[in-house]
Amino acid sequence: MRTAERYTFTAVEIKELAFRHDGVFVPQTVSEPLYFAEIQYQPDSSFYGRLFAEIMLYLYQNSIENDWFAVVLFPTKAVDAGIPAPYRVFDSGGKLHRIYLDDLPQTLVEHYPLSMLPIIDAAEQDVPGLARKVLESITETVSGAPAQEFAVDLLRKLLSYKLPTIPIERIEAMMDIFDFEEKVRQSRAYKDIEKRGEQRGEQRGEQRGREIGREIGQHDEKREIALSMLKDNLPLEQIAKYTQLSEAELHELAKTTH
Repeated sequence: MRTAERYTFTAVEIKELAFRHDGVFVPQTVSEPLYFAEIQYQPDSSFYGRLFAEIMLYLYQNSIENDWFAVVLFPTKAVDAGIPAPYRVFDSGGKLHRIYLDDLPQTLVEHYPLSMLPIIDAAEQDVPGLARKVLESITETVSGAPAQEFAVDLLRKLLSYKLPTIPIERIEAMMDIFDFEEKVRQSRAYKDIEKRGEQRGEQRGEQRGREIGREIGQHDEKREIALSMLKDNLPLEQIAKYTQLSEAELHELAKTTH
């Protein structure tokens, strides 16, 4: 009874606040966990309370059955205000993963996707230069048009959050050096290649012909891109990663450039 005497029992009404997650990675099956990603660049003693309130509310409102984890990125340990006692169970239970960017190898932070993080805390005048560095990193490290398009869209969203008062046209102008592959796709040469491929494919029969035509056009496009990169004396390994052509085929193409 002595313990009970130190407590007061009350009924509490909880007011629901509007929360916004930096990012939620949602799996397609219940066997895989959700990942809540947060980026915290300023010290905030209320951060962890808000973070776990957001997570619990999201799980409740969406009737989630999956397991979950929270990943928080800090620029340094000094920015981490520390986990208050009510929330330490999430850390000890393995639900919380904290990453301090200054502990990571510099070469890792310089490459996509971590290369986007400096934009969050940058001054507005520095954003265009940082965005161009990210785009260069995407071009160098991300292979395949779908993956590159996803990376650019992610960067575009980050810039729109960072610069909410700047029209999307100006944001797009910041990215004028981006996506060699996309520019090639929109070029007349690529469209001609694709058209020739489709014409060849259509002769083999309707839907399958169009599919074959696209495949031929895509392969011819990769060969032309590879030839251009070979002429610029880029490393075979980088060309193979970018075009997804085999090294054997690249060696054969290289013979034609001499």
